[in-house]
Amino acid sequence: MIIELRNIAVKNNFFPTMADVPKIIIRSLYDTGSGQPLSPEVAKLRSVIGLPKDPYDVGTNREALKKFQKLLDGLPLMQNRNLFMTLFSEEERRIANSAKE
Repeated sequence: MIIELRNIAVKNNFFPTMADVPKIIIRSLYDTGSGQPLSPEVAKLRSVIGLPKDPYDVGTNREALKKFQKLLDGLPLMQNRNLFMTLFSEEERRIANSAKE
C-alpha cells in the first residue's frame, strides 16, 4: 500500500523530501492524535482477542483530541512560524488564529 501511495505521489509530481517527513508525521499526530496508525493486521488481531478494533485513546474521543490539539498548539515547535505555515493550509491558519483571539 505504501508503495502504491508513493507511486501515485510521483505520478502527480509530488516528491517528498526527508525534510517533509517530520512535517507529515506532526500533521498526522495533530489531526488524529496518533503518531502511527494501526495496521489492518493489528486491528484484526485486536478484534480476534476481544478488543475493539480501535483502541480508546485521544484519536477516538473528539473532546480529548481537541484538548490534545490545544496542548500541541502551546508547544514552542508549533509556535515556529515557518513550520506553522507549511503544516496548515491558509484556511486552517485563519481558523486557528481567529480561535486564539
